Formats: sequence, structure tokens, C-alpha cells
Amino acid sequence: MEIKIECSCGQHYKFDVEPENGQMPVPVACPTCGVDGTDAANSLIQQVLVVPVPTPAPPPPAGRPALRIGG
Repeated sequence: MEIKIECSCGQHYKFDVEPENGQMPVPVACPTCGVDGTDAANSLIQQVLVVPVPTPAPPPPAGRPALRIGG
């Protein structure tokens, strides 16, 4: 996956990474000032990897009762 980060120094940088257990496998730092960007990268990874919880299907519309066949 591609990660794009904007450092506090204003530098934008991006890189490709294959997350391990939903996190960066190695630390990452801004190429301009050297500030650690690992936490920011981990946050972005978590946002991408979040699996939405499916909403339950709505109940069938109220109406006539089902027909019983037999008996």
C-alpha cells in the first residue's frame, strides 16, 4: 500500500509498504528533517485496514401474514 505523510516541517513524502500486523514493519522518518513518522504511518494504515461493520438487514415490511399451506 502507498502511504503519504506530511511532516510537521512541511515536507510531503510517500512510500510503499506491506504492513505487518496492521503496522509499519520498520520505523520511517522524514527525509528532510528526520522526524519519526512511524506513528503517522501506523494511523494511516489503520484507517485503510478498518473493515466496516456490516449493518443488519432491515426487517421484512409489515403486511399480510404469510400463507400457510397444508394443515
